[in-house]
Amino acid sequence: MKWTKLMIKTTSEAEDIIISTMYDLGLEGAQIEDKVPLTAWEKEQMFVDILPDGPADDGVAYLSFFVEVPEEGDEKPQLPQGLDGAADNSYFLISSGQVVDLPKLIECMQQELDDLRMFMDIGEGTITVSETEDFVDLWISVLEQFHLIRRKKKTGSITGKTSSISFISMNFW
Repeated sequence: MKWTKLMIKTTSEAEDIIISTMYDLGLEGAQIEDKVPLTAWEKEQMFVDILPDGPADDGVAYLSFFVEVPEEGDEKPQLPQGLDGAADNSYFLISSGQVVDLPKLIECMQQELDDLRMFMDIGEGTITVSETEDFVDLWISVLEQFHLIRRKKKTGSITGKTSSISFISMNFW
């Protein structure tokens, strides 16, 4: 499964209002990347002996929203009114289950950001589009197989008997 990532560069102060505005467009769920320091309550919830020192807050935030790209060979869903003439792969499924045309979605997002810019500082407000694959399809690339060998020696014998056990481990670094 492939996804298109729509990332907005904004300010930390504008995160909530932009997420709410994009939710109104049907983009549910956002990935927030910022350098806002942890609160005292968040630090208490961490299970570490030494708290990490994060970078200083620069006021910049990145908000990412994901839309599903149809796979080749997928049956084209019933498109909403106004998108009947869309090309085969120009439609996308957004998290609310709506079918949209990506250029129209980006245009709506930019219009909403321009409207917000009239009454508050949203920073750069640029939208970056990139394609990513689902972790479900990539999980095999982080697996590494290794064998544990157990050696058994018989008393009074020179030869040893071996047996092999396979394990799978996941590496996330």
